Amino acid sequence: MLLIPFNYLVLYPAPRRFGYELTALRRMTAGIAFAGLSWFVVVAMQLVIDHGNAFSITWQILSYALLTFGRSAGRHHPTRIRRQPDVGSILGWRQTETG
Repeated sequence: MLLIPFNYLVLYPAPRRFGYELTALRRMTAGIAFAGLSWFVVVAMQLVIDHGNAFSITWQILSYALLTFGRSAGRHHPTRIRRQPDVGSILGWRQTETG
């Protein structure tokens, strides 16, 4: 939950300063990549354990942080659904972005 404000206040505005717009699809792609990276960390930790080496349990924080970051990076701005008469869409429901 702490990473969601970090994403909107620090991470997403940073590329905009350099002229690179993070669309919803790009944020979802980054979220999937970070979530996948967390599984590679888990595999590496399991390999260390399988070889008989011991290490601190705090290494799991990295995996959980990457997984949480991936989940929060994949979210997009809040949207609201309103009823609009629209012949082209099913039942006339259209999703519109706010702000």
